[in-house]
Amino acid sequence: HVKLPALCERYPTLLPHLVDEMLLAPIGTIQDLPYFDALLCRVEKRLGVRVVGTARDGLIEDLVHTLPRYAHRVPPVQWARAAGLEVKLFGDGWASIPGLSDVACGRLGNGEPLRDLYRSAKVSLHVNQGGLNLHQRLFECLASGGFLLVRSLPSDTQPGGLGESFEIGREVVTFEGKKDYLEKLKVSVADERARREVVEAGRARVLAGHTY
Repeated sequence: HVKLPALCERYPTLLPHLVDEMLLAPIGTIQDLPYFDALLCRVEKRLGVRVVGTARDGLIEDLVHTLPRYAHRVPPVQWARAAGLEVKLFGDGWASIPGLSDVACGRLGNGEPLRDLYRSAKVSLHVNQGGLNLHQRLFECLASGGFLLVRSLPSDTQPGGLGESFEIGREVVTFEGKKDYLEKLKVSVADERARREVVEAGRARVLAGHTY
């Protein structure tokens, strides 16, 4: 997250529009140079501006390397806060993102501190930009006895994807889009019995078949 604050500082006017455009794209869209160039062109047309020369080259480079992480991870945090849910953010960079400094908690160590956080949180959020959802974070959270809400990816139902290692909906919960995310988030926080059933099923699956 270290580069996210720089993105906010460099493009305060453009950034919200760039994020809006990215969130309109179907999950799994290939995000290459032509994709970001077209995305920027749409925003420029909307705002009636044009970024040219080396400034445009630098902006495109920032978009390719940093915008996906920002666009996919920051809005879900904002949605949860707007819904009145308590949020805490761990890791570098969050404190410098406008509107999130009051819930930024800094870096957390591996081992017991991370395990205890996974156990104590009602919900931990896992948002991958693309590829596979079988990230180390997923296995560590479930092994710790945590509840993980995962953004759905097209690969989840493909060979080698999330659905091949876990029963989606019973051992791990996925979401698609803002409405589905907020509904499942609120249910997971409010319904402790249902939440515990998922936690216990997910942890049992990890311990049975996915230890190092």
